[in-house]
Amino acid sequence: MIDEFLPQTLSTYRELEGKLDRKFLFPKTILRLIASEDEIRLFTRKKADNETETHIGEIYNDLPVSGLNNSFGACEILDGGNLDTAIFLNAFRKYLIEENLFLKEKFDYASLIHHEDHISYKDIKANKIIFADGYKAASENPYFNYLPFNLVKGEILTVEIPGLSDEYIYNKSMLLTPMENNIFKAGGTYEWDDLSENTTEKGLSELVTKLEEMIMLPYKILTHHAGVRPAVKDRRPLLGIHPHYKNIGIFNGMGTKGVLLAPPMAENFVDYLEGKAEIIKEADVQRYSKFVIK
Repeated sequence: MIDEFLPQTLSTYRELEGKLDRKFLFPKTILRLIASEDEIRLFTRKKADNETETHIGEIYNDLPVSGLNNSFGACEILDGGNLDTAIFLNAFRKYLIEENLFLKEKFDYASLIHHEDHISYKDIKANKIIFADGYKAASENPYFNYLPFNLVKGEILTVEIPGLSDEYIYNKSMLLTPMENNIFKAGGTYEWDDLSENTTEKGLSELVTKLEEMIMLPYKILTHHAGVRPAVKDRRPLLGIHPHYKNIGIFNGMGTKGVLLAPPMAENFVDYLEGKAEIIKEADVQRYSKFVIK
């Protein structure tokens, strides 16, 4: 649903940039470093396909950027870009605090009381509560821990690479995303067993190996971070109302595509809550209602 979702996502972030008076959306073409003859044929077919041709740019036999390490050329993926989530979240949190819409505390599930027509939480009364608690929903949320999360940890580096063009986001076995002043984000990894937020030597080694397979330039590692993605076994978001508690909902499961999926999913969910639309079938949490224990 990229052709439907992408314009909606870009429009939402641009509107928020104006509202928050900050720049955090950076459109940029992705340069996919081709790994084999088979991939050359694959992207050539995609460029000729009516459904995907608008997203495929030039296919290069020789790399258009110096400093890269690749033998099979590259392909431009159009309509790419990145969202600086740190800037976005800080700016949005500041706005919510200024509007008295943000309560900074650890949520106490025991203090949530569900009534027939509303919920109450300490001194707050509302028609509904929507949990958007990320990967912690799988272990801490007593209302939605029945859902089939497939949590996956990822690690990422911030690196300085003098001499590498910031014209593209680079993709091979990892993403290399330009930030500013020769600074790039390099990631990520996939780990299903260790779900802590701690960085690891294993993750660092994997990232360094992938980076050195992609570039032939000196670099300096500045930071190393880890986080856990709230992925779901069927790789679809989780939107909707609890099967037994009509005033308790969830907005979760965006997985690795959260930046792209969150705006259209949020709009769809709000339309549903206001009685204007049905939840997108593939994302409706009711698909797992048979697994809930009342």
